[in-house]
Amino acid sequence: MESVKKYSVTAKEKIGNLAAETEEKLEKMKACATEKVEKMKARDKEDKKLAEERKQAKEELAEVKAEHKKMENKLKAASKKHEIGKQSQSRPPEEKADDLSEHFGMRDKEEELRYSMEKTKTEVNPGPTGLRW
Repeated sequence: MESVKKYSVTAKEKIGNLAAETEEKLEKMKACATEKVEKMKARDKEDKKLAEERKQAKEELAEVKAEHKKMENKLKAASKKHEIGKQSQSRPPEEKADDLSEHFGMRDKEEELRYSMEKTKTEVNPGPTGLRW
């Protein structure tokens, strides 16, 4: 039974990584399309250069977000495997995930990514009907 649970955890991790990669590609395609529109609207070389720089920044942000999601999937899978291996719940799962991230040396990078992602979040305003678009 434990081996089946371990396989489901790794499958969930792989599916999560696939979703992160797909979102990354989608964001890169959006950035490319936006850049082309901005280049077409640009009147001089400086505007075109700015459009290209914005595209590169958006692509880098998409890569960072995808890497962050992959890291989260890896940490979740590792903590689940650890829980399955040890049926005793001596500590909460959050502490286990924290210990694993420190073990892998990802604590500082994870905090840096969270901070950068919080800075880039935009708030969605509800429409007149109260529904979010």
